[in-house]
Amino acid sequence: NRELEFAIFDKLVERCKEKSIKFIEADYIKSVKNGYVEKLYENLGFEIISQSSNEKNYKLEVNSYENKCKNIKVNYEY
Repeated sequence: NRELEFAIFDKLVERCKEKSIKFIEADYIKSVKNGYVEKLYENLGFEIISQSSNEKNYKLEVNSYENKCKNIKVNYEY
């Protein structure tokens, strides 16, 4: 279950929208320790922009993102 990851990412995208950030880019590099998150970026809505046998590069258009978490609300102060 990825509800916590979704909740935190929903809040991150909300802040990006407030700051007029248009895109988020991310890289996944395959390793023994991070195999369990191999599909996380895709599950968050990122598109693969390039890939090789051990690396994937992703891009997300912030304004097209739809919140994934319905059950957890994230609040913070700074």
